Amino acid sequence: MTSECMGTPTRPGRLVGMTPQTRITVPLAFIGGGNMASAIIGGAVEAGVLDAGRVVVADPHPEARDRFQHAVPDAAAALAWLAEHEASAGDGEMVLAIKPQMLAGVADAAREAISESPERIVTSILAGTTTAGVRTARGVDWPVVRVMPNTPARVRLGMTALSLAPGTTDDDAQNATRLFAAVGEPIRIDESLMDAFTAAAGSGPAYLFYLAEAMTRGATDLGMAPADADRVVRQTLLGASTLLANAAEAPETLRAAVTSKAGTTAAATGVFDDADLHSVVAEAMRAVRDRGRELGR
Repeated sequence: MTSECMGTPTRPGRLVGMTPQTRITVPLAFIGGGNMASAIIGGAVEAGVLDAGRVVVADPHPEARDRFQHAVPDAAAALAWLAEHEASAGDGEMVLAIKPQMLAGVADAAREAISESPERIVTSILAGTTTAGVRTARGVDWPVVRVMPNTPARVRLGMTALSLAPGTTDDDAQNATRLFAAVGEPIRIDESLMDAFTAAAGSGPAYLFYLAEAMTRGATDLGMAPADADRVVRQTLLGASTLLANAAEAPETLRAAVTSKAGTTAAATGVFDDADLHSVVAEAMRAVRDRGRELGR
């Protein structure tokens, strides 16, 4: 049930014991070319971890395929490309970046290619899908690394949890770790905690966006022009989150430092306290966890 932080807070994309230039040398096949796949590939290429020419993306939509150097319409074609570009059979890796309900169809379409490389490492970013579920769909006991990234990966400030299927080793997870360190900070957790991580980090950006929405509306209600309110709120949240990320103090200490007794900020936090905001947030996070468990079943 423990977790292991695998990056440093001072530089996104930096791994303990590795330099940012540590490259992934095997070819990769991304199944799914949506926004998250695009963010991961783009960030890793920008960080010097990944060679765009060593990646193929499978996506049925032409407009998605246009974003990548090598792209094909389906998983079977992607695995065929992978087999052609790997140094030895099965050393190329697959990244599942599709919607969970698409997994069975992808597995069926690529069944022959899957059976030809039973040891191929697969990284899955399928929400709510366990490593056991991925293995069941594929029908073989491939090493599986389950990851849960969040949307700040788009700006290489993501937070990603990784957990390993039984029998999957640290060596199997090296390239997945490098990939997600390139777009933020990875942390190793037990798979039983993945729903808790989703509640904190996977859905967490939406909580901040919700707060930004409420603050912007509040500022306009107090008379600010919408454009000014938007600018003020964005910069305030950027500054506060950057301070939080770089300060040694705990969040409650930072909050107390700007909350003078009987002052203006105290008037606001008093309203939050009256609404029992801590309990509301905790209840919301429990709802995320419980929904994740439902999806996993």
